[in-house]
Amino acid sequence: TLTFNGTGGELIQDPNDTSLYHSKDENFLYIRLHSAVNGNGPSYSNDTGEWWEVVTKDGTYWRLGYNTDSEQLAPMLGYGTYWQYDAGWSQDRIAARWRADLVVDSYGNWMKYSYTEEHQSIHVGLVSTAAPYYDKASYLSEIDYSGYGDPDSPTLPAQYHVHFHLDENDRTETCNNGDTKIGDLPSHSGII
Repeated sequence: TLTFNGTGGELIQDPNDTSLYHSKDENFLYIRLHSAVNGNGPSYSNDTGEWWEVVTKDGTYWRLGYNTDSEQLAPMLGYGTYWQYDAGWSQDRIAARWRADLVVDSYGNWMKYSYTEEHQSIHVGLVSTAAPYYDKASYLSEIDYSGYGDPDSPTLPAQYHVHFHLDENDRTETCNNGDTKIGDLPSHSGII
């Protein structure tokens, strides 16, 4: 499922190109999955080697999950050991969500998003597995915008920067089995 600009829809894989998708209710988006498994993944800096590109009708390019902080991982014990790698290359973890990390309009102006993630170790009983963590939560932390040209070596670097401050909040949660869990859940407390 793709949730994009406030709407969502089921994705259908193109029968002639397994990396190309379209929405079941056609919304005229160009949607491509980049991955080492598909053989179309140029260099990336996330954990699974998968990321998405979406291009809108007006030519705006969106990159989703390319960086480690924009790819939210979920535990899947045995993945890579008992199952083949068809959802990325991360042992015992798969990407559960890809968030926007770069937007470039049809004129070459760009905006970058960064996230702060809260990690949780993967445990089976009392034994931790080889996978170091999964992403328990994710928070927007920075937006750089009003840059121009290639975002990696811009003609004009980002002119504006927004930073979101996170505060730690003590909060008690009740689990499904009735146990009580105490945890710190950050919340946005300010914007610079």
